[in-house]
Amino acid sequence: MTHVGKPVPTAPQDAVTLDALYRRYARWLGHMLRRRFHDVDPATSEDLVQETYVRVAPYHARGVIQHPRALLLKVATNLVHDHRRRLLRGGAAPVLIEETLEREEHVFAPAQDEAVLLGQLIEKLPAKLRDVFVLSRFAGFSNQQTADHMGLSVKRVEALLTQALAILAAQMAAKD
Repeated sequence: MTHVGKPVPTAPQDAVTLDALYRRYARWLGHMLRRRFHDVDPATSEDLVQETYVRVAPYHARGVIQHPRALLLKVATNLVHDHRRRLLRGGAAPVLIEETLEREEHVFAPAQDEAVLLGQLIEKLPAKLRDVFVLSRFAGFSNQQTADHMGLSVKRVEALLTQALAILAAQMAAKD
């Protein structure tokens, strides 16, 4: 595997923000998904990368990530399999974060309290961040669909999602 981006810092986990992890590994992760799964188009891979960071945020907030690339790739791979299953069933119904966390209890899954806390924190996000986040993660919109719906560019949607993830991760870390 080749590494795209800066090397992993030797600083403690607290020093690495979720935004920094995203900037460091998002391009690499998208490349790995497209290389490993040839049926994943670039738009879908971008959405899967964003969703991966949503799923990893609670782990990051608790500081339990020791090997970020391995965790990101595992979560993203699971999301690809989920995506394929939804396509085979003929539905594109979004998978809620809480449902996935319940299925992954054996891998540091947050307690029910943390899922409720995450919901409360999402509600407290600034309106534009919250709307982009909810459309993307709970309504199942792609970044392009979210951009079209809100009259924004795809790059702006990606930036807002990244900002929302950073805020949520910081707030979850502060609650610990």
